[in-house]
Amino acid sequence: MKIIFILILSLTSKNGLSFYKEKLTSRYHVTTYLTRQFPILKSSEKLYLGSYSPQINIYYLHNDKWLIGFGTQIKNFVNKDFIHRSDTNNIYLLSFYTQSLYNIKISKSIDFYLGMKSGFLRPIKNITSLKKNLNYRKEFFFSLSAVSTTQINNNLHFTLVSDLWCGVNTNRFSALELGGGVTYKL
Repeated sequence: MKIIFILILSLTSKNGLSFYKEKLTSRYHVTTYLTRQFPILKSSEKLYLGSYSPQINIYYLHNDKWLIGFGTQIKNFVNKDFIHRSDTNNIYLLSFYTQSLYNIKISKSIDFYLGMKSGFLRPIKNITSLKKNLNYRKEFFFSLSAVSTTQINNNLHFTLVSDLWCGVNTNRFSALELGGGVTYKL
């Protein structure tokens, strides 16, 4: 019934249908980042920061205030104990997570988001095979997140991201994650 009412309303107004279509399609956001992990707490004793790692997220904008979504990433560290052995010095963590961010509007073209992320970390041997690394245990993690976006055009935004995260099973992995990328509104 609601859709029929909106369709009738849109046909009676000059640009009603295009306005409604824009409102519907800008609810989903796809983001891609390059991030880097800076080990903190106990992790800084055993790990160095690794190389940049890709991250991809899909969000839904709820009530123009909440971004709710999920994503995946491969986090990368260098093990200080095996720094001279090239086969075992890199630690890769495949992560799958959900995230909720609250929108704080700064200006017409700048948004700031604060929220939480929780997910699963699976140690893998390398990026290409995705086989489990038996030297490390899987972990769950929680994160405090801050995201800032600046509008480039109607659908494209430049994005800066920071996460302070910690694994909860072994407390072996924790880091400050910083990065940047783009957000595209579908």
